[in-house]
Amino acid sequence: MRVFVSYVKPDHDVVSRVVHHLGLAGFALGDLDPAFDGQVGADDVALVMVSERSAQNQWWQHEIAVLLYRSRTEGLHIVPVRLDETRPPSGLDEYRWIDLWPSFEAGVAQLRDTLVGMSVGGDALPPRRDGRAEATAALRAAFAEGRLTVMCGAGVSIDAGLPDWPQLLMALLADMFAAGRTRSADARQLAELFQRDQRTSSIVVAQYLESSFGEEFVERVRAALYREAPEVPTSAIVDAIVDLCRPRRSGPALRAVVTFNFDDVLETALEAARVDHCVVHGDRHRPRPHELPVYHVHGFLARGEGNARSDALVFAEEAYHSQFMDPFSWSTLTQLAELTQSTCLLLGVSLNDPNLRRLLDVARRKNTERVHYLVRRRVRPSGDDPVAVELNSQLEVLNVQDAERLGLATIWVDDFADVPGLLADVCQGP
Repeated sequence: MRVFVSYVKPDHDVVSRVVHHLGLAGFALGDLDPAFDGQVGADDVALVMVSERSAQNQWWQHEIAVLLYRSRTEGLHIVPVRLDETRPPSGLDEYRWIDLWPSFEAGVAQLRDTLVGMSVGGDALPPRRDGRAEATAALRAAFAEGRLTVMCGAGVSIDAGLPDWPQLLMALLADMFAAGRTRSADARQLAELFQRDQRTSSIVVAQYLESSFGEEFVERVRAALYREAPEVPTSAIVDAIVDLCRPRRSGPALRAVVTFNFDDVLETALEAARVDHCVVHGDRHRPRPHELPVYHVHGFLARGEGNARSDALVFAEEAYHSQFMDPFSWSTLTQLAELTQSTCLLLGVSLNDPNLRRLLDVARRKNTERVHYLVRRRVRPSGDDPVAVELNSQLEVLNVQDAERLGLATIWVDDFADVPGLLADVCQGP
């Protein structure tokens, strides 16, 4: 077993003291090479020295990101060592750390004993905090108390066979070009070339579409949304959400569902399960006391129904601007109510919506102690390219930090197929 140390130069003096004491116990510590090429093995240990100075060092953050990736993929052991009261950054806070303050001697003794135990079998390794278990316990408690809200993004509908956002835009672009008297065989090619070559944001593209289709816009969106969708959508994630919605002793245990999707996939499943619910997509709708509210805050397009207004959809640039600028719209007030009065579990949500980010920030400022939870799928880099590995690790750390800034704790899953199991655990109660 080899032991390496990760630190920043301003902490050199105190790290040297640590190295000296561990050397007396028979451990030879080496500095980490920034490239890590072939240096760190499965049974090795990285002592990560955390301090106020290291937490502010960009290169040290890069180094930690790579270490965390090596830990998950190659079995590297990580032991955070705090030199002061600074909390370990995102990722490292999953580990039980060792403190060298307020007593340096006691901390070094604990670190020495930890390394001795690891060298003879690993049983003395400080156990990792189980962030998934802690999040599940908090969600169970919120569910049991009737204050859990599920917020659904595109990932939920995609699991049921509906198009994702790029696919929906592609279908609508092809319809737009076909409507412009282009040969139908060429319309798809034009749409693909447009998506490939034009550096235009998706909401601006949506604005092009709305302007082009005019009064037909809503029905065009409805047609493209359900064109390739199965007649009877099936989704393990949707089924698990429905299980959360089933009424318990006194009404539904789930407080509400907030969905950013236009489709009726969840409503179809709720009807099949005979769960009383009310579709709310405007301030004219009021759920009755026994009904579970399903808030479509970006609009609602049921399969086969007509007469929806184009201004009821938050789809194009103008609609996003209107929602952002109106602090008293029913959509804004609904989202704020759930974010400030309940615990929210975000499923299939990408955090790209600027209005959602704003509302999360507002809610966090109103109550810094309330925590919401974001389920995010872990992305594995293809191949062993060290640059790709470091980039992936950095993006993971940045995503967690961004979520934390918005009051969200991240629940990592290796695949969205793991989400139904997570929801089933939440149903069990505290």
